Amino acid sequence: MPKVVDHEARRAAIVAALWRVVQRDGMAGTSVRTVAAEAGISAGALRHYFGTQDALLRLAVESMTDAVAGRVQARLTALGDFRSRPAAERLDALAAILEEVAPLDARRRAEFEVWLELVLLARTSPDLRPVALAAHRDIRSICVSVVMALAEDQRTLVAGYRDPVLRRRTDALHGLLDGLCLHLALYPGETSGARVRAALREHLEGLA
Repeated sequence: MPKVVDHEARRAAIVAALWRVVQRDGMAGTSVRTVAAEAGISAGALRHYFGTQDALLRLAVESMTDAVAGRVQARLTALGDFRSRPAAERLDALAAILEEVAPLDARRRAEFEVWLELVLLARTSPDLRPVALAAHRDIRSICVSVVMALAEDQRTLVAGYRDPVLRRRTDALHGLLDGLCLHLALYPGETSGARVRAALREHLEGLA
C-alpha cells in the first residue's frame, strides 16, 4: 500500500529544518542538500516541494515575513488603550515593535541574513525583485504604524503615508532602522544590541 504523505506536515518540517540550517551555518551554508539532510529526507524529495535555490530562499522569506508579522501584530494588539499609558511606557512599547526586525538574537539574526541575501540576489534576479520589494514594504508598514501611533493618528496606513510630514518621518525612521540593522549584522564588533536599542529609543523620543 503506498505511503500517505501529509504535505502540510512535510512542508512545516522543511521550514523548521531550513531555519536550523540558517541559524547554524548562515545563508552561505543553506542549500537544497543541507536542508534535506537536516530534515531527514532526500534531496530529491525536497526538490519535489522546492526545486531550486531561489525557491528555497522564497520559502525562507515567506516564513520570515509571517513570523515577523505575527510578532509585530501581537505587540500592536497588546498596546490596548495606548493613549492612557505613561509616555515612557508608550515609547518602550513602540521601540519593542521596531526591535522585532532587528538582528538582536539568534532567530532575528537568521531572519536578517535571509533578508540581506534576498536584497543582494534581487539586484540581478527579476524573479526575486517583487519578493524583495514586498519585504521592503512590510518593514515600511511597521515604521508607518509606529509613526502614526506616536502622532495618535487614526487614519489608515495608506492615508497616513500619503501625508507629506508623516511620510518624511516614516522614511527617516525606516532608513535609521535599516542602517542600524546592517551595522549590527555586518559589524557586530563595532556596535551592540544595547546601542541599537538606545538609538531607536532616542529617535522615537525626538519624534514624540
